[in-house]
Formats: sequence, structure tokens, C-alpha cells
Amino acid sequence: MRRLLIDMVMSLRHRISPFRRTQFRNLERMGESFAEHSVIVEAILSHDVITTYRAMRTHLLSARSATSRAAPVWNSTAADSNTNK
Repeated sequence: MRRLLIDMVMSLRHRISPFRRTQFRNLERMGESFAEHSVIVEAILSHDVITTYRAMRTHLLSARSATSRAAPVWNSTAADSNTNK
């Protein structure tokens, strides 16, 4: 079971690496992401389900928006990643 989980995590990390690279090339987005994570963590620690949900949703929509703006870079990076297999 442990090996399966490790394989799943490694596979997921490999698949999202192009996304992560585009997200963190932009210093402004990094700062926004850090602030979003801080709100999420504070809401979790406060046991505030509604704020946690809203903060997580806001974070995911923000990340999706940032990815859409970087799509040409992400698509070329993903294509490069697939040719290296």
C-alpha cells in the first residue's frame, strides 16, 4: 500500500510540474499564492469551515486564472516534458 501511494504522489508531481513551473516564474503570483495559503491555514486552524471553503475556492480559481494566462508557456513546457519520456 505504501509503495502505491508513493507511486501515485510521484506521478501526480510529474504531471503538475509544468503547471508549478509557470505559477512560480511570476513573483507577483508567488506572493499572491503565499497570501492565499496563509488565509486557508488560518481558517483551518480556526475551524472555520465556511472561510476555509471560500479561501480554497478563491485560491484554486486564482491559480486557474494564472495558468490560463501562462497557457502558451505551460503547453510548450508540457509538450517538452512529454517528448522526454
